[in-house]
This record gives sequence, structure tokens and C-alpha cells, in this order.
Amino acid sequence: DFNSIISAIPRTWKRKLNQFNADNNNNEIINKAKRSINLNSKEANKILNKREFEKNAGITKLEETFNEEQIKDIFLLPRKVVDETRLWIFQYKVLHNILICNEKLQKMNIKESNKCPNCNMRHTIKHMLWECEKNNEIWTRFSTYMEKAGYKIKITENDILYGHKPKDDGYIIFNAAILIMKHALYTSFLENLEPSYYQFIEHFKLYVETKNVNKNEVWSNFYNKMF
Repeated sequence: DFNSIISAIPRTWKRKLNQFNADNNNNEIINKAKRSINLNSKEANKILNKREFEKNAGITKLEETFNEEQIKDIFLLPRKVVDETRLWIFQYKVLHNILICNEKLQKMNIKESNKCPNCNMRHTIKHMLWECEKNNEIWTRFSTYMEKAGYKIKITENDILYGHKPKDDGYIIFNAAILIMKHALYTSFLENLEPSYYQFIEHFKLYVETKNVNKNEVWSNFYNKMF
């Protein structure tokens, strides 16, 4: 019966409804919610959707630098340049600022120190993928390698974290290489290994070979030029 339905509403929902501070225009709905009488799903949904959710730190950071259209291109980039789910997930974690690093592990009481194992600086996502001196050396070698393929680009922090000109299809291979390189650096951290340029080359060559076998024209041309 009706009372059984009302009693089936989770207590947490009822608490949220009771704690909700409505404006004057919603007083009638709120009064119904507090009495738990004649509250239908549409009204409950309307109340719950009025709550303001805190934005993810990664999204807030993006909004400080890019406009809405650029952010959309940044989020579409992983699926445009690679076809491996693990790389998509990895990049989305970077964008949402939820990738595991020592700073986060310390906050979770999993590690005692938030320091980088290679340079003893604070180990953040940005530091792990870009700022660390060890990684800077690797990115320099990466740039030299990609120049052979015609990509004479001075890599920036934003290129590493978000991609180089995400909307431009002319940089698909370049952005794929950046993504695979970042993932190699992250894998080194997870496996407690020193960052290695050769690990990237190994992963990247395997990826390019797969594309070449599949007769992808753009990647096949790159393969013939580089390998």
C-alpha cells in the first residue's frame, strides 16, 4: 500500500530531502517532502537535482585555461588517436586529476611520503608526467625522435597533459605517441622502476607495427619512415 511505498524510501534520501534548503518558489514541494505525503518521483528528482555538486579539481583546472569547445576536443582526443581502452582510461584519469601518484597515496594513508622516488620533489600527477628532471630528459629524447617524422614541435606542459592541438587531425600520430609515452612513465612508477625512454620505444613500436599490419595508411607511412 501507500505507506509501504513511503517506508521503502531510503533513509539517506529522506535526510537529504529534509536537509534541503529550498528557495521560496519550492516551499510547497519541500513541505510535501518533509511530510513524505504525495511525493512523487518527479518531485523528488526535482529536489535532489537542485543540489550543487562540487566540481572535480581536474575539470576546474581545465576551465581556467580552456574554453568549453577546447575542453570537448581534449576529452575526445584519446579515442581519436588510439584504440586501446587502457589508454583511454589512463588519459581520462589524468584529465579528472585522479591518477594515482605518491601525493594521493599519502593522503590515503597508503604511503608515508609524497616525494618523488627519482628527485625527492612532491610527486603529483603533473610532476610524474612532466616536471621531474628524469622525465624532462626523456621528453627531450622523445622530441628528437618525433622530429625525424617531421614533428618539429617544442613540447609544452599542456601538450603533455592535454594533447597538442587536439582538434587538428594532422597531429594524430604525435598525440598518440605522447599518450603512449605518458603511459610508459606511469607504468614505470607503478612497477617501482626508473623512468625509461626505451620502455616507451618498445611500447610505441609494437603499437605502430599493429597499425601497419592492419593497413592503416597514415600509420603505415609512419612505420615505413621510422622503422
